[in-house]
Amino acid sequence: MPLNASAQFAFRSGTTVAELAASLAGLGARDAERDATAFAAQLNRLLLANVRTSQRSLLLRRGRRTRRIAIDKSWPFVAALIPSAAAVVAVLLPLAALGGAWTVTAAFAAGAGVLVHEAAHALALRGIPRALVLEGLKPSILHPPVGAWRTFAVAAAGPLAPTILGLSVALTWRAAAPAVVPLTAHVVGLTVIAPDGRAACGLP
Repeated sequence: MPLNASAQFAFRSGTTVAELAASLAGLGARDAERDATAFAAQLNRLLLANVRTSQRSLLLRRGRRTRRIAIDKSWPFVAALIPSAAAVVAVLLPLAALGGAWTVTAAFAAGAGVLVHEAAHALALRGIPRALVLEGLKPSILHPPVGAWRTFAVAAAGPLAPTILGLSVALTWRAAAPAVVPLTAHVVGLTVIAPDGRAACGLP
């Protein structure tokens, strides 16, 4: 994904935080080291760049591994999400097994919901550069800024897709309704208590 003008400046100026701070100091920054550190941290949070850091800082960072996978083919995208979906199933399955076949099916539906949710986000961004980001097993879709209506559509697509799928199954096969409750529960993602809901409403 292309770097913005500030990031391009940073990498022209230096490849380490110390060199960037020196460049900022030369330009008259009052607290160049603080500014350089904050900027590098922001780049890392946005997954726009990996900035060299000390061993001590590495030890203080969260132990979750972050990966970024380009969304250009369906199979690598699905394969990358399978561990996240499998983890959901693994957590729910022991308890679900006590309830019988339908609750076991619900556990697998919960895992499938992860795939459907993220796939809907990706499809809503069709035509825009995007990547699947996995922070540990937590998935998200990284993409450049888009207009307000497109932002709303992208944010709402994730929760809506599994919700609509679950309702469709429940309405056509009522006996299976208990099994698709985890899918319909994605509707909570449309509220402001969830990141997707806040994004759809333009809230931070």
